Amino acid sequence: MRSRFRHFAKAILIGFAAWAAGAGFLGSGARADFITFDPDGAGPDAAQVISGFDFSPGNFLAQNLLSGGAVRPVGSTFQFYYQATLAGLIPTAGNPIAPVGLNDPSSPNAFEITAVASYNATVTGVTGTGVGQQVTFNLTPAQTQTSPSASYVRYFFDRTINASNLAGTGFTDGTQILAANPFASPAGTGSFTRGTTATGAPITTFDQVGTDNYNGKQSIVGNGSDTFQSNVTSTNSSFFITTPSGLDFNTSLVLPFNQTTDPSGMFSSLSGSTFTLFIPNMGPLPATSQTNGLTGTDVQFFGDGNFNVVTPIPEPASITLLGMGLAGAFGIGWRKRMRKA
Repeated sequence: MRSRFRHFAKAILIGFAAWAAGAGFLGSGARADFITFDPDGAGPDAAQVISGFDFSPGNFLAQNLLSGGAVRPVGSTFQFYYQATLAGLIPTAGNPIAPVGLNDPSSPNAFEITAVASYNATVTGVTGTGVGQQVTFNLTPAQTQTSPSASYVRYFFDRTINASNLAGTGFTDGTQILAANPFASPAGTGSFTRGTTATGAPITTFDQVGTDNYNGKQSIVGNGSDTFQSNVTSTNSSFFITTPSGLDFNTSLVLPFNQTTDPSGMFSSLSGSTFTLFIPNMGPLPATSQTNGLTGTDVQFFGDGNFNVVTPIPEPASITLLGMGLAGAFGIGWRKRMRKA
């Protein structure tokens, strides 16, 4: 009896060891990874080993998150759109580093790298009302692959530095250097909690970065976060000397706009269609309406996001690895007993 118990315990340990070797230490269905990346595609900047991409604070749009002045009920789906410019590369250790010429129009090696993303999410919880209300959401398991709500992550390289957060243009021109597909994983979760300003006000001016470009447009106050993983489907070999198998995205979600980034007046999709928001003299009033996050159907945030290089392991594969480890361990024990017999 004791021998069989020891064998069972050993099998459990071996099984978990096999699972840990495959699933890694992140606990989110991925292993941290490194790649060799050339930021200017065989230009003056040298290729370097990196662990991720640090993007400047950019714009998010949660399309159809609201209905009738409130967050839609649990089970409702909505579409996230994101666009931002690269600020630096994350080395294997230390702080992000900006390559020579990145976002520098005075440099002879001037260039920009931009990211755009689109992904579908599902409301999983809504608690409270008014100030302190929280909404939680997950990446929808079946991500749409057709327009107008296709799911994607794309990087673009451009020698012309023209991406504009305020106008919302210049994020999808240039040369596409990476394509990836978001997928639901243990890391595909997010939340946003309403709050107040330092003076206790739940509503404040939407655009607080420099000049108010939105003529007094108002916004709720709040903060949150979002994460998801994506499988890389194609890269440009002039830039990606080694190809990442996956990217792990993590970002803050903040309102109002009060840190370096103007609210975007437009979100561009790869199909060529655009979502026109509220900039004076740039078309109709947006779905975000006059109080962002309170009226209308859409909510616009700013967020400071990173894409970390990972090797994705969807949760079912992780469970399979554990099962294989256990089965292998029991098999070894069975063969030993057969030999003794």
